[in-house]
Amino acid sequence: MNSTTRYLKSLTCNVIGHKMKIDQVINDRITEYSCCNCGKKMTTNIYGQLVPFNDHYLRINRSLGQLARKKHVKHRVA
Repeated sequence: MNSTTRYLKSLTCNVIGHKMKIDQVINDRITEYSCCNCGKKMTTNIYGQLVPFNDHYLRINRSLGQLARKKHVKHRVA
């Protein structure tokens, strides 16, 4: 993808908004999204608001995902 195409897709998102798709469901409250046009990544915070995905939220989501998996496995065994 050349820089002109990337710029036009970014401009489209700035004008009409992002077209978000779900990338990963961490647990019942936290979900990661990415824009189909420009590739911008977003996540939901603990209040349910969409926030830009950065290193801080990456660490939080990774930890919450591990806890959810452990809880699911423990619940399944019992």
